[in-house]
Amino acid sequence: MESIFDRKLIERARRMRGNCALDPLSLLIFIRASEFTLIKGDFVLPSRFNLQKMFESRDRFTWAVVSLLKDIFFQKHISDGHLEDCIEDLFYLLNRIEEIQLKLDEIILNLKDEDLCNKYEVLRTYKSLIQGLIDFLSLKVDQY
Repeated sequence: MESIFDRKLIERARRMRGNCALDPLSLLIFIRASEFTLIKGDFVLPSRFNLQKMFESRDRFTWAVVSLLKDIFFQKHISDGHLEDCIEDLFYLLNRIEEIQLKLDEIILNLKDEDLCNKYEVLRTYKSLIQGLIDFLSLKVDQY
């Protein structure tokens, strides 16, 4: 995880948690948990092709959620008068999300082909990835 989340990203996330009510990095956990649910519920059958298609369609979903987060952010911080405290950090983190998502995709797609077709192996990998994100972000970002 440390190769995915560089020091600058962690520092900006820390500042956002200190100054703002919004945590864009939690979006990564939410999206991966949503993908986990799609696979577990057999809405997406595991294979390299299907996973790649799911990752491609995620772009539209991610940017819809990001747009919602921006709206919530502006409503909250314009009314509070704290917009300037974290707007630069917000946009930096939001712009980095897709880059991070691509690296996380690589982790999943680096499974052996026979494991990519095994629902339980893919779910096990997702579970480890989600737990790793939670643990890493809690450890690195929550430390002050």
